[in-house]
Amino acid sequence: MLDRKVDGEKLFKKLLEKLENFYACFLQSGFVQILEEWKELASFLGRQVVVLSGNRKWTGTALNVEKDGSLILKLEDGTVKRFLSGDVTLRVE
Repeated sequence: MLDRKVDGEKLFKKLLEKLENFYACFLQSGFVQILEEWKELASFLGRQVVVLSGNRKWTGTALNVEKDGSLILKLEDGTVKRFLSGDVTLRVE
């Protein structure tokens, strides 16, 4: 909790401004620039994660996120697998 009141109108305005900036960046440079900036903030990259997709579960190291949004995971047996959908959580040891 923030322990203070949030002005919803100001918050919404700030979000729209950020979206507008990202859209302008997308129009100028394409998705690659936005993806690179996002990956710098993605705390799960390089860490052990669990991926749940359908009724299956995989554990490994999150290596990368590709241009199409797929997650590249190095499994515990050393193989590399690509995930286009699923739930990703950090592995807690």
